[in-house]
Amino acid sequence: MKVWIESKGNRIRASDKSLVYYFCIGWLLLLFVAVFLLLNLRQLLVTDWTDFNLLHVGITWTAYNSITVLITTGVCALVAFLYYRY
Repeated sequence: MKVWIESKGNRIRASDKSLVYYFCIGWLLLLFVAVFLLLNLRQLLVTDWTDFNLLHVGITWTAYNSITVLITTGVCALVAFLYYRY
């Protein structure tokens, strides 16, 4: 137990700076996709996946889609601010 208390861990060196950026970008991208899918879950559940074809899909951009993108971007911006702050 004494070893656990005295160990301060490894410090992040200047050469590891890009690893911190990649970690933050990866988590923010994962968070963006997760929140976006949760906000559009009802639309995904109603979709008939047996007759789904990417070549003939009629994607329409609605106001709801714009709002979900704005909410998701806001959540990611808040988390990025908290990463930076703490």
